[in-house]
Amino acid sequence: VEILKWLKDRPWISIGWHRHLWERPVCDPSEVKSMVDEEGRFKWRHRKTHLMSEATYQDCYKEFDKQMQLCYSILGKYPDVATSRNTNLEIDKAYMDILDKYNIAHGVFSTTADHKHQMVADEKYRHLNYISVNIQPDPSVGFDLAHFKEYNPLEKMTSLTWTEKEEIYFYGFHPGYCDD
Repeated sequence: VEILKWLKDRPWISIGWHRHLWERPVCDPSEVKSMVDEEGRFKWRHRKTHLMSEATYQDCYKEFDKQMQLCYSILGKYPDVATSRNTNLEIDKAYMDILDKYNIAHGVFSTTADHKHQMVADEKYRHLNYISVNIQPDPSVGFDLAHFKEYNPLEKMTSLTWTEKEEIYFYGFHPGYCDD
């Protein structure tokens, strides 16, 4: 919410949507029961992604629609682009339908070779050369906090190799990595 308020005064910045599925839904938890635990928090937080298969299409659609309503109420516009993975999970089907409902571009980027989730841009967007850069810690060590001392996100963020080819780099940052 604070970032959306900040962005409202900077309309020239393109906005991407990384769906919120961490702590609590934007909807009242009683409205999206298949997505939450007894505390009203998303049941798959803390890396229990297998529980996403329990979420119903209706609950997910309602939650993602509410996230877009919140975004629009603060920012006055919807995101320009979103990351997406086309799976058979109801949560992903609902997400894709919300992206289409609000005309949010998705499937626009390809990934770098070291990216955690390999993707190739949809044919209609490949000519744009959007490239998603992996800024996560080394995938071989996962999220083991002992290895975070070796992870330098600022160096990774600024170490692009520029070419003569026109390219657009798509970054998704988790600022907590930069606390030092």
